[in-house]
Amino acid sequence: MRSILVAAALAAALITPAAAQSGDPERVLGTAYFVQEHCPNMEPDIEMFAAAMLLMGADLDAIKSNPAKIRKAVTWAAQLKAQGRAACNTIWELFGPNGSQIEGLVRRP
Repeated sequence: MRSILVAAALAAALITPAAAQSGDPERVLGTAYFVQEHCPNMEPDIEMFAAAMLLMGADLDAIKSNPAKIRKAVTWAAQLKAQGRAACNTIWELFGPNGSQIEGLVRRP
C-alpha cells in the first residue's frame, strides 16, 4: 500500500479535478489494494489512483500515519473481497479505460 501513497507526489497532474470531484480517499486506497491483491486480470494504475487521491484533497501523510484511516481502507478492501469476482467486474466498469466514473484507474496487465 505504501507504493500507492509514494507515487502520489509524482502523479498529481495526470487526471482532471472534475474526475475526482468528491470521494473518499480511504476507499480509493482500499480499492487500489483490492485490485492489486484480488483481481488477477487487472491492476491498479498506481499513478492515477494517487492523483485521484490528491485531487480529492487527501493528505497522504495523514492517511499513511493514521491507523484509523488505514483500517478504513482495509475494511473497504475486505468488503470488496466479500463480493468476490463481481467486485472486480464492477471496478472494471467504473474505473477501466472506458470507466463510467473515472477512466483509467485500472488496466489490464
